[in-house]
Parts: sequence; structure tokens; C-alpha cells
Amino acid sequence: MKGLPKKIADYLSTLLPKRQPITDVIIKKEVVREIIDFAKENHPREFVSLLQGKVGRGRLVIDNMIFQKYASNFNSATMTFNLPMLNDVVGSVHSHPGPGNTPSRADLKFFDRKGLVHLIIAYPYRIETMAGYDFEGNRIDFRVE
Repeated sequence: MKGLPKKIADYLSTLLPKRQPITDVIIKKEVVREIIDFAKENHPREFVSLLQGKVGRGRLVIDNMIFQKYASNFNSATMTFNLPMLNDVVGSVHSHPGPGNTPSRADLKFFDRKGLVHLIIAYPYRIETMAGYDFEGNRIDFRVE
């Protein structure tokens, strides 16, 4: 946080997500069920939500979704309300109503601003159609526990 007074930089560093390497991504089963259910309920429209979790020693555990107001159609979903800064927002999840779970250019821009890990679930909305990406758009593995 170069350029800010030390006290403010120290405070902000506790709020902002850390861009540290993640070697192990774990998603709780309940969260995966919620993602699948929400994607099916919203089909054929996209949905978007933030992911909540904890990072420590290169391990990320995603244990909740933060639902908020968003606008969607058949090609995109956009958050219409910004949450206050929370230090446990670790990324996002959104659906693609078609069979592809590869991020678009708009997805990649969003990834870079909204956390460490991003999930895309594609139709027909099963665990096998969900892919994970880091904040730069590189594919990452995850496991469900």
C-alpha cells in the first residue's frame, strides 16, 4: 500500500483480500448444493454471487455465499449493489446458461477486482460443469468436502 500513511495502509491491508498463492481450494458441500440449486432456479438467466471463506497457509476454504441484488439476462449477470468492504469475501460464482464454463472478457475484468477464486457453473448445472479460476483467469482445481 505504497503512498498511504502506515496506519491507514495497515488498516486497509486487514480489509482487502490478499493476493497470495493458493495451493488448495476446498468448497463445502452445502455451498456446492446452493450453487447448483440457485443456477437451476435462475435458468436460463445467469446469476452472480460472492463467495465467503477463509485463507490460511495457502489453503482456501469456501464456506458460504453472499447473496445480493444483481441484474441478469441470458448473456450476463451484473452486481447492482456494492457490499461494504468485508475481509472474508474470497471470490465469486456465476452461471453460464450454455454448456461453456470458460470466462469471457467481462468475466476476466470482474475476476481481477473481486477476490482470489472464481467459479463458473455451466448448464446443466452439475459439479462436473463447474470450473474454478484464479483472479487472473487461470484454471484452478478445487475439491468438495
